[in-house]
Amino acid sequence: MSQTPAPTMGRPGDIINWPMLKISYETDPECIAKLLPPGVEPGKNPTVKIIIYNFPVLNEPEYGVVVNVAADVDGVEGEYTLGIGIDQEAAIAGSKERWGQPKFFAETKYYRIFDEVKASVTHQGYTFLEFSGKVKGPVEITEDLQDFEVNEWWVKYSRAVDMMPYKFDCIFWPIVNTYSAQP
Repeated sequence: MSQTPAPTMGRPGDIINWPMLKISYETDPECIAKLLPPGVEPGKNPTVKIIIYNFPVLNEPEYGVVVNVAADVDGVEGEYTLGIGIDQEAAIAGSKERWGQPKFFAETKYYRIFDEVKASVTHQGYTFLEFSGKVKGPVEITEDLQDFEVNEWWVKYSRAVDMMPYKFDCIFWPIVNTYSAQP
């Protein structure tokens, strides 16, 4: 009988613990449909999900924001990634070309001090997201949050020599993320 060892956690406040702020809200499906490429349909629950994070990448902190919307491809439920704003410029071009990640440069500020949480994201001098809130207590880990998977859709495409988009069929790059709640 083998047991899976518990993940190594850093000290409180270490970025190895991958602090995240998750914001979600419902919107009109028509609003989501306007943002989706051909072949992607709005999901049955028109939800926008925003994740602001701080995670070590290549031994230095990466601050970023991920903006997803509920979307289906060929009848498979998932989330289409509208954009990933990060503060590590070197990873942007390669991630777009190689993996289809819709990355762009953004300055993300995110912190928690005691029960106060603040975040903002700025792109090309324009702050397009600001959050301020207070922690009200621990989140109850219900059965539906124990272990689950999410299909995340990224788009890979090739431009024609004349640089016009969608000259070739888009390839929907399915990414399956598995989440597990830790006590």
